[in-house]
Amino acid sequence: MNIVVLNAIPIFEQLQLEEALLRAGTGNWAIVNTGSDPAMVMGISQEREAHTCIPQIRRFSGGGTVVVDHNTVFCTLIFDESNLPCDKNHVSLIEWSSTFFAPLFAPHTLLLEEHDYVLDDKKIGGNAQCFASKRALHHTSFLWDWNPSLMAQLSHPERQPPYRRDRSHDEFCNRLSAYFSTKDAFRNLLVKHIQQTFSCQPVEYEEAKAVLYLPHRKVLAQVE
Repeated sequence: MNIVVLNAIPIFEQLQLEEALLRAGTGNWAIVNTGSDPAMVMGISQEREAHTCIPQIRRFSGGGTVVVDHNTVFCTLIFDESNLPCDKNHVSLIEWSSTFFAPLFAPHTLLLEEHDYVLDDKKIGGNAQCFASKRALHHTSFLWDWNPSLMAQLSHPERQPPYRRDRSHDEFCNRLSAYFSTKDAFRNLLVKHIQQTFSCQPVEYEEAKAVLYLPHRKVLAQVE
């Protein structure tokens, strides 16, 4: 597995790389990025938010709308179909992902509630997935911390997982800062876990970006 470790790369640039690796790349990839400029990222079928002061991005995958900033830790895994550690469908991939990430949080129990990772009945990570003809991608946004004023720009969703129980963001979202000493400590543990699970080859960001220039379908977009 090729592993790219980034720091504070804007989420739009990260998603550009992910889409290119999914559609035009080969081999297996892990991308870990610690932080981004503030942005609102929505699923491919989500409507833009009417009132917000931060950029809005429509990603190429499904999922709900989330707010990210410098306190978000991103982890994306991209597999060739022949190396996928589970069946190639949304349910199998997200169930596998939760068991993959669970050891990071021991002795606490990581639960999967619909498309969210949950600790102590509160969300600590959201997920998005996308499949190409012979490729699969799983993207996670972990909440190291979050800004209440940015979260307040998200509309209360009409459809929400039952475990949310109509709770506000302050009651519904957790912070990984309550479980780990520093953001870098969590990032380093995450990278080490990937390296111990897969045979990994470090790749520099500039080298990985060569795939951006290959012809491929581009769905990712800034939303005006």
